[in-house]
Amino acid sequence: MPDGELVEDGAFRVDRGRALDKLMRFQLPDARMYPLSWVQAAVAAGARRILVRTQLSGFEMTFDRLAAQIGQRFGEPPSDGAEDAKRSRS
Repeated sequence: MPDGELVEDGAFRVDRGRALDKLMRFQLPDARMYPLSWVQAAVAAGARRILVRTQLSGFEMTFDRLAAQIGQRFGEPPSDGAEDAKRSRS
C-alpha cells in the first residue's frame, strides 16, 4: 500500500467526562511547571548544559545535546560534543 492512501474515513465521539478525568489526572500541580518537561527531555537526550534566557514575551531555552540527537535521526554523522558546545555558546 503506498504511503498516504486513504483506507477508511468516518467519525468518532469523545466522552467529555472521561476526557476531563484524564486531563485532571495528568495536570501539573502548578501551571508554571510546564518547562520542566523540556528540561527532562534535554537530560534524557544527554544535555550537559541548559541555557534559559528571559524575554519580554516569555523565555528561550537551549539544550546542547538535543540538536545532535535530532541530527543523528536525520542521517547526520554523530558528534563528539565539541560542535554542540560551540553551537550552544553562540
